[in-house]
Amino acid sequence: MKYLMRFNENNKEALAFELEEIKEYANAHLAYLLDKGFGVQVVRTKSYTFSIRIYSESGRDYKWGDVKEQVIPFIEIINDTYRLVNLFIGSPKKSTMRSLITSVVEDKIDDNKRLPNITIFISPKYETSKKI
Repeated sequence: MKYLMRFNENNKEALAFELEEIKEYANAHLAYLLDKGFGVQVVRTKSYTFSIRIYSESGRDYKWGDVKEQVIPFIEIINDTYRLVNLFIGSPKKSTMRSLITSVVEDKIDDNKRLPNITIFISPKYETSKKI
């Protein structure tokens, strides 16, 4: 039992470290948006994934065209570093994640589309972070 406890402690430490790493990563890559009145929230979900939410600090919806120049490269970079689990642009839609990512990266979303937020779900990159 003592070995299992040590593993769980190490797992919690790895998840906490990775959460901080993702926060720093998101804040660094989305600094322009942060300066323009947007917020970035990074949390660990119950399903052992991380969510990155980009929102307007004013609480108002914003246009895709206002954020796409920063969000598209961020999604490409985060997809190379982590494994994207899900992606919501505004409200969840009935579409496959792959087609949504393709639509985002290829800039096929209408610039005038109004969004309450963008949420990106990623899986941990460290093996010790996986659920047993």
